[in-house]
Formats: sequence, structure tokens, C-alpha cells
Amino acid sequence: RIGIIGLLSIAHVAYVVRCVAYTLLPETRHYSWFILCIEPLHGLTFGAMWIASVEYANKLAPSTMQATMQGLVSGIYQGLAQCCGTVIGGVLFHHFGPVFMYRLSAAIVAVWMVMFQLSLRLIRCCDDSDGIRLIFSEKLASKQQLLSNASLKEEPSSRNRNVLLINEDD
Repeated sequence: RIGIIGLLSIAHVAYVVRCVAYTLLPETRHYSWFILCIEPLHGLTFGAMWIASVEYANKLAPSTMQATMQGLVSGIYQGLAQCCGTVIGGVLFHHFGPVFMYRLSAAIVAVWMVMFQLSLRLIRCCDDSDGIRLIFSEKLASKQQLLSNASLKEEPSSRNRNVLLINEDD
């Protein structure tokens, strides 16, 4: 099983390889079909990143906030990140050309990948047990789960009374 960290690492590596490979393509019309050899890495990059992001958001959010967290992940990726990437990439492409833009993008993701891996090691060294359980897919026996298990043991009438009290305060 690869897990969230493995999928993100695969996405990072595939993105760096893809961006560098774009810059190595010959600039002639007869060799343009070589891009078909590189483009499958886009599916790997996007698929691995998206699956890992959705799964991590699912683990991070409490059960009452699942839809909100998924909306936030989707909005950041499909709104903010694509907007910033298009604007910044367009400026770089216009002023410095496609080779510089793709190589800079590959370098930024490579540096991010190293920082990401180092931060994961640091979390393990600092013995952040909650962070370790969440990030590294270990069994999560958090306060939230303990509270949800305790609430399941309550009588249905007492749960309904609590819901009514909460609704009356709003």
C-alpha cells in the first residue's frame, strides 16, 4: 500500500520529470509527436495528487465538516492554484520563454519535494504522535473518535434532547 505520502511523492517526481522532458523535446515539426511519450505522466501527476489530496482532507476533517473540506480542496486547486499558475506561467512564458518556465516549475517542485520529505522526517523525530498517526496512515484513535464512540452509547432520547438544546441556542 502506497498511502498518501507515497502518492504525493509519485506526483512530485512525475511532475519534475514531465517538466524537464518538455524542455528537451526537439523544436521541429517532425518530432512533435514525442510529446505523446511524455504526456501520460500528466495523468500520473494529476491522479496521484488528487487522490492523495482528497484522502488527506478526508482524514483531516471531522465527520461534520467532510463536504466543506472537500469543497475547500477543490476550490483551492481548481480556483486559486490554477488562476495563480496561469497568470505567473503566462508572464514567465512571455518574458523568458517556455524552456525557462518549465525548468523553473520543475525546480520549484523539486525543492518543494525535498522540503516535504524533510518535514515528514522532522515530524517523526519530534514525536508528534497525532501528526504521525494522521499523516502516516496509522490507526487514528483520537479524542474525536473517543467522543463519537461515547455519544453512540448514549440513549437516543438524550441525543435528541442535546440537539434540541443546541438548536434553541441558535
